[in-house]
Formats: sequence, C-alpha cells, structure tokens
Amino acid sequence: MLPRNGIRLFSYIPYKDLSSQKGWLLNDNRIIENIKRIEEVENSLGKAYKIRNGIATLSNDTYIFKPIGETQDCFLFENKGGKKYEIEKVICRDIIKPNILKYEYEIESVKEKLIYPYTNGISPFSLMNEKHLKSNFPKAYKYLLDNKEELQKRDKGNGNYGAWYAFGRTQALKNNGFKLLFPYMAKKPHFVFTDQKDMLIYCGYAIFNESQEELKILKCILESKVFEYYMANTSKPYSAGYFSYAKNYVKNFGIYELSEQDKY
Repeated sequence: MLPRNGIRLFSYIPYKDLSSQKGWLLNDNRIIENIKRIEEVENSLGKAYKIRNGIATLSNDTYIFKPIGETQDCFLFENKGGKKYEIEKVICRDIIKPNILKYEYEIESVKEKLIYPYTNGISPFSLMNEKHLKSNFPKAYKYLLDNKEELQKRDKGNGNYGAWYAFGRTQALKNNGFKLLFPYMAKKPHFVFTDQKDMLIYCGYAIFNESQEELKILKCILESKVFEYYMANTSKPYSAGYFSYAKNYVKNFGIYELSEQDKY
C-alpha cells in the first residue's frame, strides 16, 4: 500500500478501470461511477453523429470578411489597412465562427463571407485553375493577388496547396447539411442549431445530421445539466472556469434512445 503522507482522504481506483483509450479519470469514486453510467449507454455521441472540425485556410484575415455594403453583383469590404475592395458574390460562401456563438438569433449578425476559390459546391469538388479564376472573378483575383505574398508565407513558405490562392488545408470544405455548432471551449454548454446547409464553419465544431428534429432534440440533451456535469468532470479545464469541448472529450457521452413520448 502506498504511504498516505498525511493525506486522509483517498479514492481507490482499480487499475482495470483506467482506460488508455479514453484517458484516465481520476476523481471521487461517486463521480467516477456516475460517469461510467453515462458512458455505458449503447450509443455514444461520437458513434451516433458526425462531429466535424471547421475549415483551415491558414490565412483567415485574407479569405474571410464582413461586408460593409453590396451592389447587385459584389460584396464591398475594407481590409485592416483601410483599403476597400469589391468581391464577386458568386465566389463567396457564408461562414460562421462557433467560438463566438451562444444562441440561434445571433447567427445573422455574426455570419461572414468566405472567398471560396473552389467549385463552390458543384460536384466534383476541385480547386479553380488560375486562368478560370482570373477571367470569371477578376475582382476576387485582383484582391487575392494583392495578398499573394502573405499567402505564400503559410507553412513557412513550404506549403503545397495546389496553387498559391488555395486554402492551407482542404479539411471540411465538402461538409454540408443541418448542424449544431459549438465552440472549442466553454464555461457552460451552448449548441446552436442552423438549417443553413451550405454555411461553412471555422474556429469551432459542428455536429451533422439529416434530421432537423433529431438535432433539435440533441441540442436539448447537450445543453442539459447532465452533459454540463459530464464535461466538468471529464474534460480538460482551462482558466476562468472554461472546459475543452474538443471531439475527444465529447464523443463518449452516452445518448439515450428516447421514446416518442420522451421527445415531446
């Protein structure tokens, strides 16, 4: 037996209960038992739903902007240096940052535009070639050209993206559908539903499903005291009462199968 070294309260945790896959849960035995009950449900969040990261341009200040006006064909915006640009609407997609969201009514006010030099949702997915980009979207091309030097600094100048104007990573570019948006970290759980299928995300996560109803029910479950308790006792803590909401910390949460009566 290990020496107590003056410590009076101990929790004895059997070695067999320590998981190298889920990570060690070192806590009061009562809390450990509660967490086990939550995770022993047959269906977990990670098994039942697709949890996805946002896109990674590696130069968000270049590609993402908030319009200050618009014409029939273009969005108007001003960069950090005060220079104004016009960008063709048809090369832009809606994008949002889950890290700053708490409620559905905030979506329209914080939604931004993304310059998207890809096939814009048309299958098969591909990067536009430079000639096509220049001839069909001259205003967007000129803007990107003004930022070419900065874009070429990504990955310390060693990036191989297919073209200098491509995003730094291709992750999440084909994600589409109804979704629940949630942040990298939070004090309390906030999951925001959106039916804007084509809207992309950055700096945060999304849970995808084909059923709006199912996502709205899931939102209620994930904003419950049970999920808050689960995260407070299993997730990585940060300062000021924040906890990580990374996929590895949320994926093992058990999702009970609800009866039709329980759903309403």
